[in-house]
Formats: sequence, structure tokens, C-alpha cells
Amino acid sequence: MTKIHKLAYLLLLGQFFIPQAQAEWVDLSPSVEITTSRQALDRVKRVLFSYVTITNTSTEALPSATRLVISNPSIPTLNSDGTTGDDESYILVSGGIEAGASTKVRVDFQLKRARLSFTPKLMKDVVAADLQLLSHEFVELRGREGHQGLFPLFSAPTAGDAKVHTFTNNAVKELSITVVTDFGNSQFVVALNDSLAEGEKEAYTDIVLPSTPFKLRFKMESEQGWIVTTESDVITPQTFSLSLALVDGHTFTIGENYAALSITNHSNFDTSYEVIINEAVEKPINSSSTKSLCRFFNFQHYAQLFI
Repeated sequence: MTKIHKLAYLLLLGQFFIPQAQAEWVDLSPSVEITTSRQALDRVKRVLFSYVTITNTSTEALPSATRLVISNPSIPTLNSDGTTGDDESYILVSGGIEAGASTKVRVDFQLKRARLSFTPKLMKDVVAADLQLLSHEFVELRGREGHQGLFPLFSAPTAGDAKVHTFTNNAVKELSITVVTDFGNSQFVVALNDSLAEGEKEAYTDIVLPSTPFKLRFKMESEQGWIVTTESDVITPQTFSLSLALVDGHTFTIGENYAALSITNHSNFDTSYEVIINEAVEKPINSSSTKSLCRFFNFQHYAQLFI
């Protein structure tokens, strides 16, 4: 049985913690066409009013619970549902608007002998439910030749080249991953593809990890330009990796066969490893940074362990 001993603690990942993104009101006006009717007099209610028509010119349905914000009115608004943080009146637009469809909203104003003017805007409360990073994990290529596949890591990723598997909902049109460290950031663009699961998109993205602790920052953007950003917890990478493979000409059968144990140092510092084979300690292996070393050993008496 072969063991590698090194003074390091591996961070078990599982699924990264994904904090909720903070809500933010964004202007949907670039995705819609807004027109207003001429002012009219309601003799029963004794108010002035105007109809605001909102047409969805985007290729996606607009969600419900949007706000029609009345900016810079020359006459005070009467039928508002509330005011924004900028003290602008708004009317809730419920039910959503399908792509290409329209809805009409009546806005009432005080009855005054004055010319009515105002600027309507459609606003949406963007929350994590709109743009969702459903899951993400590091994966690696495993399996015998001809039958290899990508599988999740069960420990911390190794410094250097890595691959991240992500799932998002369909609202996400663009996704980027930034590796955030104390020494600078590196950004990687994700190529999203439709997932086998309906309503989801997935991607496998090659990134480069530092040998120091880092975070992953995920920036999601919708077709309308909404942006939500979320970060993982701090991740501490492994600074070495090892692999075990048969030497050419040898097979997993009982008899005298040889396997090669490779150790790669991914850190920027020289280090050493202790290899234990058949419970007998070999001499320590000294490894220069970014160098790979091999040890060959006979597993004649342990062949059954590898079958």
C-alpha cells in the first residue's frame, strides 16, 4: 500500500457556499417601448389622466411585479402605489408582459390648469431568483484510457490548470469566472450551453488557479443587461498532486509488475515528500517547484489490491 505524507491540510469542498445577491432596481426601458396618450379629464373623479402603453420589444417575457416609475411630473401623481428611494412615484405593473405583447396603465394626476408632462420608466427588482448560479464544482478527468470522463473532486483543487463545471438558469446569457486573490485577479469567459435539464444551462470552463488561497467570483448577465455577482468562500488549493500508473509493458496481473508513482509540486517553493511503500519508508523525495518526480516500485505481492 502506498501513502504520501505531507504537512498540509486539504480543504474538503463539496458544494461551494453561494450567498444571496443583493436586490437592485434596474431600468427595463431599453427592452420596451413606452408611449403616452394626451392628457384627458375624468369629470367623475375630477382628475387629469394619461394612459401609458408598454410594449415588450425583447425576445423574452418580462417578469411580473415591475414598476412604472413616473419621473419629473409637472403635476403630482394621485394613484401611485408608493415612492422610490429617489421620491419618485410608481405604479405596480402585475402579470408580466410576453415578448411582443403590450399592456396599458392609467396614471391619474391632480386637476390643475397646467400642461401635463412626465417621463415614464419601467423598473424591475433584480434578485438572485432572476439570475441563478444553480451549482458549481471542480472536476477532473478520470478513468482508464478510452473510458475517461469528468468527475467531481473530493478534495481541494490543485494549483495550476483546473476545470469548473457550472449550472445556471436560462435567464443567464453571459457568465464569467474571476479568480480573486490578494495578488491580483484573473478573469475567464464561460461558454454556456443548453443543459439536458430543461430550463438550465451548463458549462465546463478551463481556469488557472494560484498556489495561494483564492475566491471564485461569478458574474451573471441577462439579455436585458441585468447583472448579479456572487462569490464562493475562500478556497485553499493543494500545492502537489500525484498519480499512479502502470509502467509500459506491465499489466494488472499477479506476478512481477511495476507501477510509476508521479509527484508534481505546483507551488512556487521547493519542498519534500515522504513515500511509504509496503510499510517501509523510502528516502524523502526532494522536489523543486513545478518539477515532477517518479518512483518505480514492485507490487508483485500486492497485485490483487490493484485488480
